Amino acid sequence: MNIAHKDPFDRQLIDQAPAEDMVLVSNKALFGGFAVKRLW
Repeated sequence: MNIAHKDPFDRQLIDQAPAEDMVLVSNKALFGGFAVKRLW
């Protein structure tokens, strides 16, 4: 996945959450631009 976001931890979360079919709990709006289920 080519992710333009620079924070390596955020990139890891963006990749890992869908792979594990998990919901990402975060208030960061940037996650809304990716195929990630997000709560909060």
